[in-house]
Amino acid sequence: LKIIILKYEKIFKNITIQNDSINLGNYGISAIGVASSGNGAGMTFSTNALHVSGTSSIGDYGIYLQGIDSASISANKIGNFVGTNAINDRGIWLGSGTKNTTILGNTIYNLTAPTSYGAYGIHIESGISNNGITVANNMISNITGSGNNNNNATNKLSNPTGILLSGTQSGTNISFNSIHLYGATLNSNNAVSSCIRLDVSTATIRNNILINKLGRLATSTNTGILSIGILAD
Repeated sequence: LKIIILKYEKIFKNITIQNDSINLGNYGISAIGVASSGNGAGMTFSTNALHVSGTSSIGDYGIYLQGIDSASISANKIGNFVGTNAINDRGIWLGSGTKNTTILGNTIYNLTAPTSYGAYGIHIESGISNNGITVANNMISNITGSGNNNNNATNKLSNPTGILLSGTQSGTNISFNSIHLYGATLNSNNAVSSCIRLDVSTATIRNNILINKLGRLATSTNTGILSIGILAD
């Protein structure tokens, strides 16, 4: 089953997607609304399985929201994406205009990316001040990729990251998450991995468990700062 909720120009609320097994497609779930107060309120995505492996695995993105106000994403299992497409895979992705949304108790694992790319467990780019987003009690592990040049403004975010906040935004609370990065090592010049990364965003970060074992291949001549817990740049 592949679920896509298409862009809708009127207010829609109280949609629940629960206990589904979602396979195939580039996106597992995509919910796109026109950014306005209350649009998407009461949307719930819970206890879904988006982690089948092999020929039925999801391509690139698990759950994507854009322009949604007041949704809940909880207790989903997300992982085992294709991992060979030239893109930064994302387990959960909150796009522009998304606010007042909770990401709670999800398990996100086994995401990878090909040469010059990196995967993200959770990616938030709301573009909103005081966005009211909470990321808590999630378990994120084995997020990998060869990475890219962290000194290059165009490519620096193509590096494996547990939780990434990109663009100008504030108000996100990140707490009580467990992030364990391990597996395939970095293999690009000046590549870097991070459990949590704030790219010109601000956030409150408290009481997380962060372990980063990613590093460069022993045979590589690459340089770089390698493995970081929290990176703010």
